[in-house]
Amino acid sequence: MALKTRLKRLEDAAVKADSEHKVAFITYEQSEKAEAEAVAEWEAENGPLSDCLAVIINSYETKPVAS
Repeated sequence: MALKTRLKRLEDAAVKADSEHKVAFITYEQSEKAEAEAVAEWEAENGPLSDCLAVIINSYETKPVAS
């Protein structure tokens, strides 16, 4: 299952579990953008982050280690 699909399911479950709070799942690849850029992009699409419980996930590109 793709990462985006898993995150969407997690976001949906969080909303159902705690309908009182909006949960912000912000994901970004460290090599492509900084955390502040990811947060600004999310806020532009969804409104102020201060109104949410934020979960920030960064991913790193890895290479297999030769044994």
